[in-house]
Amino acid sequence: MKRYIITVLSVLSMLFIFAGCGSKTANDVGSNIQSTVDSAEDKVESGMNDMQNGNDNNSANTNTNQITKDEAKAIAFKHANVNEADVYDLDVDLEKDNGTSKYDISFETKSAEYDYDIHAETGEILSSSKDDKVQNNGG
Repeated sequence: MKRYIITVLSVLSMLFIFAGCGSKTANDVGSNIQSTVDSAEDKVESGMNDMQNGNDNNSANTNTNQITKDEAKAIAFKHANVNEADVYDLDVDLEKDNGTSKYDISFETKSAEYDYDIHAETGEILSSSKDDKVQNNGG
């Protein structure tokens, strides 16, 4: 949305700056400006309608080639060799890192803490870590 507004303002600024250059009449310049404004308004309106309908085109979730959170969890659980029933403190976040969408998944079991970064399109494990918990035998 901000991108559309900035684009409109930039185009309008350029048109006003160069309006006096060349052999165009004021009507030609005015017509071009109005056409540009109308086009920009259409794009902004379309973007706002998409946002109201839950179709935010800037969201990482709109990529149809993207795996789901449940698929990303399944990949992490399989790699960690744990059952979902044994997992607690599960946190799954979709993030964008240097233009790459990834799931940041962290969870615990009674014996360890796990952290995974999983590529949101390919399902590839980008990084993983396991921190074993110290078992206290009470003695």
